[in-house]
Amino acid sequence: MKYKLIILCAALAVSCQSIEHSSKPDKLIAEDRMVDIFYDLSLIEASKRLGNHDVDVKELDLNTFIYEKYDIDSAQLVQNTTYYSDNIPKFKSVFARVENRLKVLKTELDSLRSKENRKKDSLKRAAENVRKDSLTSSLEIAKKLNSKISNSEGRDRN
Repeated sequence: MKYKLIILCAALAVSCQSIEHSSKPDKLIAEDRMVDIFYDLSLIEASKRLGNHDVDVKELDLNTFIYEKYDIDSAQLVQNTTYYSDNIPKFKSVFARVENRLKVLKTELDSLRSKENRKKDSLKRAAENVRKDSLTSSLEIAKKLNSKISNSEGRDRN
């Protein structure tokens, strides 16, 4: 998603014939809020690409969700994206922060997956140990029974 937005902004910048920068939007979205918006848009795009069917099932218009969540409209988002894209260092900073947040999220998810896998492995080993203990106990009981039976048969013969 971030690449689409960068390409969109680059296309907007290149398509302009004059070198004039866009004016400051009437409703300027703060840089921190732009990071949040681009972060959410990136997550939505990733969800679509990975085929997250939970999103489809809800029949949720994700663009509308973003607009409502941040109390903006599509025109405001485009104006602010264009405005920020005119200041390349600031625009790079916004996307670097989005990328960092995504990396932190990935690290957290990897950690959770690792913990989950360790838990599954531990439960699997415990189940195998219970099964082995059960078999061992059953064999020991059978041996004891056989021993008692043999001893009682020996006494009965005497």
